[in-house]
Amino acid sequence: MISLTRTFFVAYIIVVANFDTSAAQEGQELKTSLSRMSALAYTEAFPDVDRIELYTLLLERKLRVEQLDALQSNKKFKIGSSNGFGGADVYVEVAAHVTIDGKKCKNITDAWRSMTFQPNGALCHVPPYGIRFFRNEKLLFETTVCWKCHNFYMPEIDSQSGEMKLLLYGFKDDSNAKKLLTMLQKHLPLPKRKK
Repeated sequence: MISLTRTFFVAYIIVVANFDTSAAQEGQELKTSLSRMSALAYTEAFPDVDRIELYTLLLERKLRVEQLDALQSNKKFKIGSSNGFGGADVYVEVAAHVTIDGKKCKNITDAWRSMTFQPNGALCHVPPYGIRFFRNEKLLFETTVCWKCHNFYMPEIDSQSGEMKLLLYGFKDDSNAKKLLTMLQKHLPLPKRKK
């Protein structure tokens, strides 16, 4: 009788352990899938938009917390977080901005989707442009793009925790990236840097 009870007990532990392992593995697979789908939504599968707000940024003018409330949203732009993802949000002052709509939006989003996206290798981020993409008056995506470091920030679902965070993601410095930069410069030329 003891042997039979011990056998059932061992079998129960094996079933429970396998169930927990399977559930954990399925949960991890789901988080990984959600993370990949999230990345696609901001890269190759980026949706069409009907309005783009394009900003040139004054990177040398980082704003203090007490300055943020006083400035309108079109006079400041978030460029990421200091000290990694746990740090405070970093905002800079806007030099100029322009609104783009109609067919020009499609051209820009087509150019965005055509870029060759890849994991980010650079640890720097000095973006000359901030971009806000809208559809039906709702903000879909806000990012800063750096052609020196070939990267941009995008929201990501952490594949381990399942929580949202900002990810610095990269793109190749190829003809597609140069095409997008040229298009943006036609709409809003970059300010000349002081020597």
